[in-house]
Amino acid sequence: MRRAPIVLSVAGRSVSVVGNAASLLARDHGAAIDARDVVMRMNRALPTDPRSQGLRTDVLAFSTFHFVADIHARFGACELLWMSPKRRAGAARSGMPDGVAFYDLGRWEALHARLGARPSVGAMVLDWLSAGGPREVVIFGFDFKRTLTAYQAQQHVGPHDYAAEEAFCETLVARHGWHLVRDYDK
Repeated sequence: MRRAPIVLSVAGRSVSVVGNAASLLARDHGAAIDARDVVMRMNRALPTDPRSQGLRTDVLAFSTFHFVADIHARFGACELLWMSPKRRAGAARSGMPDGVAFYDLGRWEALHARLGARPSVGAMVLDWLSAGGPREVVIFGFDFKRTLTAYQAQQHVGPHDYAAEEAFCETLVARHGWHLVRDYDK
């Protein structure tokens, strides 16, 4: 069921952030994920197990549109959020639907400097939320590469520093009273 657009506002809302860790598939978080006002997912992580991952997607955040072009409509997301600083100039020519929002380049640069590496989409989503004033944020499926990405057969770490991203996440959780659901041993 397609929901009314939220126009990328999370102020005063409860938010589920659903990461792509395979560890999420071993849990029963689906109902808790879908119970929030806004459900955010990233890249190619189409829900395959409603019991574990829930069903809804209100906001799909992605690195570049070509990465999700073949499946973005299957999410049913009301909002699309392009996170990467790359390929923005050609966004209109990429076949991207109207109304895609972009993560702020100044925030990207500051987060890159803080992490000492290129931020993942997950880190950028948390940073974006930290400026949006949500009432509640619950983070699912973030295990900082302790398990595979649920939609990939091989581990892909990329140019990210997941130890720095975990510390950044924990800082936001402590500062804002958010909740990180840990489905892994630290």
